[in-house]
Amino acid sequence: MASFEKNKSSGLWTCRFRETDENGNVKNRRLSGKYKTKKEAQYAYEDYIAKKAETDEKRKRELALANDPMQMTFGELLEKYFGHKKGRIRESSYYDIENKISTNIVPFFSQKKICEIQPSTVVEWQNKLMHLSYTYRKDLNGLLSSILSYGVRYHKITSNV
Repeated sequence: MASFEKNKSSGLWTCRFRETDENGNVKNRRLSGKYKTKKEAQYAYEDYIAKKAETDEKRKRELALANDPMQMTFGELLEKYFGHKKGRIRESSYYDIENKISTNIVPFFSQKKICEIQPSTVVEWQNKLMHLSYTYRKDLNGLLSSILSYGVRYHKITSNV
């Protein structure tokens, strides 16, 4: 629990609290000197706690992914794919690919775990694209295959469905 104190000379608010680090050690923390009201200090404390929780969750997720890449979501694989591709192709080609993927592939696959993507899932996605031209659908299929092949090659995903 945090305590909030007002500095008598400056009139600014300070927030003091304790937190436990990764090793289980308790540390005293202080957010100080810039908050004109107690409410601002409380908001700063809440923001700090939220960011800390987000960072901890991300660290746990990365450790879990290192142990089992099949538990990675397609969206997480896609972020890594974009990072891999960005320096390897022309900028205009990169933005073209990024636009095609974010418009047609991400809405369907982003929240699915890699282990949940089966050939029937891909066929279902392809059926939703029937309103597009054959050539464009073929390009999208190639992009999806490229993303999954990247996962197989660099992230130990078992297969490209």
